[in-house]
Amino acid sequence: ALASLATAIGDACLACTCDVTDEAQVEAAVAAGVDRYGGIDVAFNSAGWGGTPSTIAGANLAIASDVFRVNVIGIMASMKYESRAMKQRGGGSIVNVSSVSATQPARGLSAYCSSKAAVDMLSRTAALELAEDGIRVNVLAPGTTETPMTAWIKMPGVEQMVTSQIPLGRLGHVDDMVGAAVFLASDASRYVTGQILAVDGGLSMPAFPDMRSLFQR
Repeated sequence: ALASLATAIGDACLACTCDVTDEAQVEAAVAAGVDRYGGIDVAFNSAGWGGTPSTIAGANLAIASDVFRVNVIGIMASMKYESRAMKQRGGGSIVNVSSVSATQPARGLSAYCSSKAAVDMLSRTAALELAEDGIRVNVLAPGTTETPMTAWIKMPGVEQMVTSQIPLGRLGHVDDMVGAAVFLASDASRYVTGQILAVDGGLSMPAFPDMRSLFQR
């Protein structure tokens, strides 16, 4: 699929596979980009995994460890080599993908939620460390978005239950993330770093009970 996309885009695109839990592969992927284009200006780190839902009491710690290896260590490894390349370039922009689950606990998703919270803090720490090199680091935090990883939403009755909690009344789509990602990556956000931008249809807003019912009595 990557090769077909790269062919369709043309010389402006280089496709290479990479396991973000393997530091050597991450280093090689960044090096391939530098070799092809002379440097890296923008990095968008979106690899993530939800693991297997379970309670903490019944947690499979091996799976939980794998979730952290992908979601947290994978992003740390990516930033390690991306930032080195960007420093040689005189700066750049790193955008890491987190989730509104970083701030909203969900029963059965302890590893995923806590890993995404770690991504937020990892990114803010990186923003502090890398600012002196002209490198900005920000976070895109999607809400419930239709992707292959969230196919379970299409189970009977689930989508209606989920969307009922979203003020804008629908699931997110990948296209909904594009504008925010481009903003954080580009010079349009040149004075923005260490920030977490939720693109979630309002899902992360704290919801007070509907006060209208009280005043309509």
